[in-house]
Amino acid sequence: MTIKETILEHTDEIVEDWYIFARTHIEMAEDLDRAEVKDHILDLLDRVVSDLEEPQSAAEQIEKAKGDKDLDPGEERAAMRHGAQRLEQGFSIFDISAEFRALRASVIRIWIRENAGLEKDLDELVRFNEAIDEAWILSVDRFQMTSDKMRDYFLGVLGHDLRSPLSAITVGSRVLSEYFEKGSPHDRLCQQMLASGEQMKELITNLLELTRLRLGNGLTIERRAVDLVALCERVTKEIRTSYPSACMVVKNPTTMECMVDPVRISQVMTNLTQNAIRHGNAADPITLSLWSQEDSVFIGVHNHGPVIDPEVRRGMFRDTLGGAVGNDGTIRLGLHIVYEIVRAHDGSVEVVSDALKGTTFTVHLPECIQPQV
Repeated sequence: MTIKETILEHTDEIVEDWYIFARTHIEMAEDLDRAEVKDHILDLLDRVVSDLEEPQSAAEQIEKAKGDKDLDPGEERAAMRHGAQRLEQGFSIFDISAEFRALRASVIRIWIRENAGLEKDLDELVRFNEAIDEAWILSVDRFQMTSDKMRDYFLGVLGHDLRSPLSAITVGSRVLSEYFEKGSPHDRLCQQMLASGEQMKELITNLLELTRLRLGNGLTIERRAVDLVALCERVTKEIRTSYPSACMVVKNPTTMECMVDPVRISQVMTNLTQNAIRHGNAADPITLSLWSQEDSVFIGVHNHGPVIDPEVRRGMFRDTLGGAVGNDGTIRLGLHIVYEIVRAHDGSVEVVSDALKGTTFTVHLPECIQPQV
């Protein structure tokens, strides 16, 4: 049995091997459904079969081995679509390389099994492939890790150095606004500069947090007793100052004593509320709510606006670039920081988006209610 015949007759088994490998060895595939994990595997196998059916001269084989073969759009399409989708799903270059390594191993294993008596002759070929693959994956892994660290270090330095000039712009705009009549064209210009400064400040803060996470420093969580209602009121006041035209509704109990990191949880409230302001309908209110259930606390932020596509919702808390990036480029970054802070509190965050009911982000913080004495 040829390799082409092996692929055609055992397609289902090969696809299942692909699925099992991804779900058990690649972290980003754990939350994907079966169709997403399988992705373009059938198209990729069809492309391999087509290639095996085409006659190939010795010169063409050498060109292909060196990566110099000219490919037509049809030959490139499946692999390119697969690479683009895996990037959006949060895969690293190491993950996607491991997928193809596993695919080749699966096909060769089945081919040898279906050609009884060749095991001994082909054992050296298999071991050679494994040795090359091992060196390839280790090299790619170190390349990716080093590249990521260099990039993240640069972003961290950039974000830190931007703070001083941004502070000067914000303070200067605030001082200038005091010299103009409220509502005048000059005053409106100053307010616009202040609002833009706040957006830049938010982006820089989230960028620095992301850099700390990706450089391995992690988020520092310092839990202490705090009135979450009072914390929410302070956050709301600050947001109303930065976004005076935004309509906000706060639904809170009288008091709520919790054991959380007040700085981090205020960051969660701020990021979610600012996200709602930027992407919600300007004419509709933003609702920030707190409530408790047994020993758990819930934070809800609701807005009316465009429905978030299910594909975007599925990956919007990741820190990779892709379909979840908003028009201003900050949605994924801010929401990823929210996700990491909530996870550090052993909690969870969910989003529901509906054309009639609007969009609601709900944060669940378990086992943090302070018992009443």
